Order: sequence, then C-alpha cells, then structure tokens
Amino acid sequence: MLTLLMEFHELAAAALQAKVPLARVLSVPEREELARLREIPADRFQIGAEAIRVSMRASFEALREKGEQR
Repeated sequence: MLTLLMEFHELAAAALQAKVPLARVLSVPEREELARLREIPADRFQIGAEAIRVSMRASFEALREKGEQR
C-alpha cells in the first residue's frame, strides 16, 4: 500500500513539474481509490493494487500529454 502511495506522489510531482495544474492532478480518480485500498480484502489486495497502479500510470500519462499540448 505504501508503495502505491509513494508512486502516486512521484507521478504527481512529475506532473506538477511538467506544468500540469494542481487541480487537475488532484482530480485523478485513482486518488480516491488509494484512499479505499484498506477496504480491499487481503486475498484480493495484489490484484486490486495492480489494477490501480496501471490505471494511475495511464491517468498521469494522459495529464502530462495534455499539459504538453497547452
């Protein structure tokens, strides 16, 4: 869980350095999913965490692409 939180932090910092507005970074839907990670049962945690990781990376990639097009 901590690994995912740290990855979110790193991706958010990179997006901010790429001039993506803070409001857009905070609107990434995976932010809410990270807050609900503790609700995932232990036997399904790895699958749920990996799904969030993949989705989070895609969301931040899309944000950076839009930021570069401005």
